Amino acid sequence: MHTETIRIPEYAERINKMKEQIIKQPHEICIERAELITESYKLTKGEPPTIRFAKAIAYILENMELKIRENEFLVGNRTTKLVGTALFPEVRVDTIELDLENYNTRDVQSFLISENEKNILRKKIVPYWKNEEDTVKSRFNSYLSPELNELMLMLLYIVDTDITNGVGHFFPGFSNVFKGGFDGLLSEVEEKERDFSHDDEKLRFLETVKILLKGAKIYIERYSKLAKNMANQEEDPERKRELLEISELCFNISKNAPKTFKEALQLIFFVQVISGIEDGGFAISLGRL
Repeated sequence: MHTETIRIPEYAERINKMKEQIIKQPHEICIERAELITESYKLTKGEPPTIRFAKAIAYILENMELKIRENEFLVGNRTTKLVGTALFPEVRVDTIELDLENYNTRDVQSFLISENEKNILRKKIVPYWKNEEDTVKSRFNSYLSPELNELMLMLLYIVDTDITNGVGHFFPGFSNVFKGGFDGLLSEVEEKERDFSHDDEKLRFLETVKILLKGAKIYIERYSKLAKNMANQEEDPERKRELLEISELCFNISKNAPKTFKEALQLIFFVQVISGIEDGGFAISLGRL
């Protein structure tokens, strides 16, 4: 990996501007992920759960709205809002339905949400997932006896929050993607598919990995195209140069291992963001790089 000098002072002003924007921005609900995962699940009815979920995450990465905001050089967004939280109806939808009318008014952790967004949740998303058997919550409940379910409804004990929430607490495999990039990982998966050609369970797992890797590649490639399109319309020469650099950088790491410090940082951030889009859990940590 090449070495390069990063001059902190020249970034300090823009970082402070971004910090101020974020601090002043109210917290908002973003329903985009919920809409996209619902669309995908409607298309994959009957397929194995792992394949359905992998296709759903790839569908989100391929179709979600991307943002490159003013002053950003490190890019990647999880929601359409500057300070937003995504919804995970495939885990459980009952809590979304219960809080739908209270998001704006809760004393603790209130979130802005428009009436139009509420209507979409109310009419399209909640009804679908209430009737969808392939959710984390429904699978968990299927393992419990009616007696245990009843006791949990009475709040005599609570386990499902640990089961049905995005738990996080893991380290993404940065070293794997650093070695050969996404193309290298795909080649490795295809090689293992040949090794396990008679093991259906392993092949299904490898298929999910391929789907997700291809989705991640497309997500990053889309950022490369977005940055280039923005550069073509940018009048400020310095910002135009930055956007073109972002475009080239994203194009490189969508395929190959990072070669510079900036490429490595951007790749780490993309992996973090994609992990958050998939899981939504806390403590998705960097570990030791």
